[in-house]
Amino acid sequence: MEDLGKVKVDSRDGSLSYLGTEWVLLRVEALQGMFDETTKAFGSGAYTIWYLAGRGAGKAMAELIIGLKEEASKEQVVERVCSELSRLGWGRFEAEKLDIDGGKYLFRVYNNPFARGKETVKETACIYIKGYLEGVMEALTGKKVKLKEGLCVAEGAPYCEFESL
Repeated sequence: MEDLGKVKVDSRDGSLSYLGTEWVLLRVEALQGMFDETTKAFGSGAYTIWYLAGRGAGKAMAELIIGLKEEASKEQVVERVCSELSRLGWGRFEAEKLDIDGGKYLFRVYNNPFARGKETVKETACIYIKGYLEGVMEALTGKKVKLKEGLCVAEGAPYCEFESL
């Protein structure tokens, strides 16, 4: 287990900060419940909402890491984002192929919180993570990025896999 010693909790105002910004802790069941309830309420439109939310969050995370000015290259920023996501409980993120100049990417996500213990259609279980990874890469490249999910934990695979188109 890794230590999140840089997390600061202020119980007086009910805030938690990490990497110089505020965060909230959320149970996996609550996250899955939010996904399920928005799907019930909005049908397939919920997938667009979750995808766009993921893309925006991914861009914001990449910009946060870039702003820390600790990583020298785009590849190092991607590795740091993957490391932080893993550290924060979003599963284990790995950049298996990372050719930023060539626009070729392959990511694997083990223990994805959207797919944990879920039996669902792969295209919808991981839509937030797909958007998130696209957002990270768009923030780094300034170009539109599209990924395709090839494997999914929700369908029995050992990891979810996202590859550039």
